Amino acid sequence: MKKLCSTTPCSGNAESRAVPKAARSRFQPSGFLAGEGRDTVVLTDNTADEAAVFIAWLRDAFLPSPDLIRFSSEPAVEAGIETDWRMPAGGDTARIAGELKHHIEVIER
Repeated sequence: MKKLCSTTPCSGNAESRAVPKAARSRFQPSGFLAGEGRDTVVLTDNTADEAAVFIAWLRDAFLPSPDLIRFSSEPAVEAGIETDWRMPAGGDTARIAGELKHHIEVIER
């Protein structure tokens, strides 16, 4: 999968909510979390299944509300599509991965 950008409003201290060890070994995040406002995390060189582990953790353990995650992808940005997609507020990593895969299928048509 190409770069997946997740933009989300968030609050809290990122250092106090460490990413689970299983998730850390599967993704390469970059970006920033400022503590308030709309922040960006960029996942690179990951499959949808790998990115889903991080997204589930972010949604379930870090964000104040599960419906805050929006995302895009490198192919969408390259195609000039500026609209963010919403990540499901519920569901397991398989549902999240399915949404990511669907996004890529639609964008690459």
